[in-house]
Amino acid sequence: MHGVNRGIFGVTYDASHNTETPTYLQDAIRREVNWFCEYLPTPNEHFFEVRSRKVMRAVGICWFKSDARDMICHAFTLKALLAECGYFITTKGTGNPGQILYQDKFQIIAKPRKTTPTVWG
Repeated sequence: MHGVNRGIFGVTYDASHNTETPTYLQDAIRREVNWFCEYLPTPNEHFFEVRSRKVMRAVGICWFKSDARDMICHAFTLKALLAECGYFITTKGTGNPGQILYQDKFQIIAKPRKTTPTVWG
């Protein structure tokens, strides 16, 4: 989708597999990822998709719910670790994420509207 990057977890994968990332940062990043793997549900890929012109397109953007404080704290820790590796994450918030495609206790996946803030919006 135009104007939306891969998100914090996509960048995390890049940093943790980059041979130039120091071992101590790789270890710290892995600890955060392991925490998310334990506590954050992983939605099925089809929750990111909508049908458009008879074709399924991945358009969903993930948002943490505002009351998912532990998730947000760990995301900011991960963001700081990634910055140490030279990867800079932009954070956005909204009360209007768009059409909800999936939600659980901690997060939603939404198809953004034109007014939804994204990386470029």
